[in-house]
Order: sequence, then structure tokens, then C-alpha cells
Amino acid sequence: MEPDRPADYTVGIGAAGSRGADGVDFPQPATGTTSHARIVPAPEASIKRPQTPMNPPQSAAPPQRVRVSQGVMAGMVISKVPPVYPADAKAARIQGQVVLKVVIGTAGDVQSVDVLSGDSLLAGAAIDAVKQWKYRPYILNGTPETVETTATIVFTLAGG
Repeated sequence: MEPDRPADYTVGIGAAGSRGADGVDFPQPATGTTSHARIVPAPEASIKRPQTPMNPPQSAAPPQRVRVSQGVMAGMVISKVPPVYPADAKAARIQGQVVLKVVIGTAGDVQSVDVLSGDSLLAGAAIDAVKQWKYRPYILNGTPETVETTATIVFTLAGG
């Protein structure tokens, strides 16, 4: 059975007592065999990697987002529009929280909102409200960054 080796290496086979392409000698085997295997670095150009979501083509730059906690981003809100309690949810006396994934652009505008958890009757109102929020730009090393964070919207009826 062949031992595990890193993907960026190939196995070179050489005759005992010969010299490899990298100038390293193959030692004489003690058992009287005529050759053995050794691991040598593969030329970078010969490495073929499949293009998958986990291994995108080298030319495609991944989107740059910084993950920032909900607490930090709560302190960076410039304007916050409160959600309107949906009439259907109010009539059904549905209460609870809706947790949203929020992507904030470099200018502080909300770019996208997705529901992570919460009642579907409340989720639409939470999304509509958060899409109108405005944040101070998140600065990292002097550069505004796109941010991914969460926001929790709590819906509570009077008389609970």
C-alpha cells in the first residue's frame, strides 16, 4: 500500500545509485533491490486541479466579505426602520424573533437579507424593515469592507 502524500508531490522511481533530476542521489538499498520510490516536488505547471466550488479557477477572485458580530454592527447603525407587525400574525397572536443574515456594502447600505430562522408570517416584515437600515461603513486597515452579519428582530404583542 502506498503511503499518503501531499497532492503537490509526485513519486519518482530511480535505479539504485542513480541521481534524480533534482540532483538528489538515490541511496543504495540495503536489501539488494535495484530501485525504490521517493517523493519529489512536482513542477507547479503540471499540477491539475479540478475546478469545483471548493477549488475555483485561479483567475476568479472570491467575493471579499468580512464577518462581523451582530453586537458590533448594532453599534454602527445610523438609521433603523422598525418593522410593521403583520396583521395576519397579530390576529393569530404570533410572537417571536426572526434572525436574518444581512450583507452590508462598503457604503453602509444593506445589499441583501436572508432569513436564517423565525416564523414565516413575521419574516417578510423583518426583511422589509432591515432592507431600509443604514450603517456606517465598516473600515478594516483603512479600507471600507463588505460585511456579513446577523440581525435579530423581536416581535412582541402587548399583553404578551
